[in-house]
Amino acid sequence: MHDCQRDREDLICELNQLRQRNLELEASLTSEINRRHECERQLLAKEALEESEERLQALMNYNPCLVFLKDEAGKYIYLNQTYKEKLVGSKDWYGKTDFDFWSEESARLFQANDQAVMESGQVYQYMEDSIALDGHRYCWLCYKFPFTDSKNRRYLAGIGIDATSRVLAEEALHNSERRFQALVETNVDFIWEMDTQGKYTYCSPQMEKLWGLKPAQMLGRSPFDLMPPDVKEFALQAFLEYAQSPAGLKGFATTSFDGKGQLIYIETSAVPFFDDHGILQGFRGTTRDITESKKAEDKARTENMITQGINRILRDALICENEEDLGMTCLNVAMDITGSSIGFIGEINPEGLLDDIAISEMGWEACRMPDSEHRILPKGLKIQGIYRLVLRDGCTVLTNDLASHPDSIGLPDGHPPLSSFIAVPLLENGQVIGMIGLGNKASGYADEDLCILEKLTPSIVQVLMRKRAEQAMRESEEKYRRFVETASEGIILGQPDGKVIYSNQQMADMLGYTPEELIGMMGHELMQEDQKNIECDSRQDL
Repeated sequence: MHDCQRDREDLICELNQLRQRNLELEASLTSEINRRHECERQLLAKEALEESEERLQALMNYNPCLVFLKDEAGKYIYLNQTYKEKLVGSKDWYGKTDFDFWSEESARLFQANDQAVMESGQVYQYMEDSIALDGHRYCWLCYKFPFTDSKNRRYLAGIGIDATSRVLAEEALHNSERRFQALVETNVDFIWEMDTQGKYTYCSPQMEKLWGLKPAQMLGRSPFDLMPPDVKEFALQAFLEYAQSPAGLKGFATTSFDGKGQLIYIETSAVPFFDDHGILQGFRGTTRDITESKKAEDKARTENMITQGINRILRDALICENEEDLGMTCLNVAMDITGSSIGFIGEINPEGLLDDIAISEMGWEACRMPDSEHRILPKGLKIQGIYRLVLRDGCTVLTNDLASHPDSIGLPDGHPPLSSFIAVPLLENGQVIGMIGLGNKASGYADEDLCILEKLTPSIVQVLMRKRAEQAMRESEEKYRRFVETASEGIILGQPDGKVIYSNQQMADMLGYTPEELIGMMGHELMQEDQKNIECDSRQDL
């Protein structure tokens, strides 16, 4: 009996030792993962630094801004090419101070601002009103900041932007933000280990920060269970394929739901690990939240698409022959950027009804004349339903279930199917003059699509109104030309000195010349002697 009790105590003791050993192994494993990740991070950081230095050098060489670097004594140790050419004008600048290039008052201002920056250790922005030695006044929007190199030497760096150029200021700010973002890289959010089926066997405490879930809640579960259905299968297969390669998986980006059901973007890096016989045991890696950077990329991409769209509208406005072609260009730009497959642009006519200016190709199928290939733009449409919200109330509309929208009155016979729909009013001088409507985006519309459309509409209205004014001018000129050429009276135009610059056919026939022969003749050459004297006296009186 006592032997059994002693054996049990020995087993318990041995079990406790095994548990302690397991904890030690787990700590060692975590340390090794951290070490490997740190090596990996340092390698990536080195590569990024080299690329950043190349980009920075190119940026400095061609940057229109003033870029400078000073030591703690306020002596210049770096000036970019713009600074040298615009303000220094000589090669003898190294080691000199602001007092060598600027008035004493301006140099003291710079000196005081520099000292404040160095003492605070913060980035400061100043509007520095300064006078150069040649007497010219410059107002620079300056960003100054301190930094310390690897040898613990402190420097002050600065970028000066001409405050009169708003565009230059915006570009410089954007570049500054990008450089700052590149320098401030986040560290690992969460460390994990999976089995060969992609299920967590270990989760670090950072799991809760990333997904809002306790680590224990995810043990035995797969991160792919938290992904949207349309992403889950692809992500799992891609992960298992690439993670088993010797190089592992780096920067694998996908979407997932956090503990609150919010969609987030994550980036995963992983390496496989094997037992002593080379059999795959699972994967170890890290995951971080890249939602904000993804949104920033999407926003930048969207803004770029909008800018390109506006440029395309303005460019094509110069070459489109008529309003319908220009309207189609504007509509196609809006559809391309938003991913829509159907759309139209319409305006309110003098009777308060809706006339279409442009209709997408799909919509044209409902607008053909019977037994004809001719297209007729719908005119005089009654403003009701959702259109009333846009044209009468000036509201924007976004729905991904058109049939259930409270203001929907259904689609007319022959109209293409329409599931999702967005619409924005066209405004001129604050008044609603029409609308643009788009539909059937495959993934459904979001507020971002409305924002895109609202940014495009001012350019659309501008080019359409300009094209209409140009057309009216041409018609007016043509009408006047026809009136003059077909008038029964003789009409002649001359300069103040009496030189003929135009004659219609009737006047030419009356004078016995051709219209071309009259051009350039003097008026008095066409008059009888008594008329010449009268005409000469009249010019003298004038």
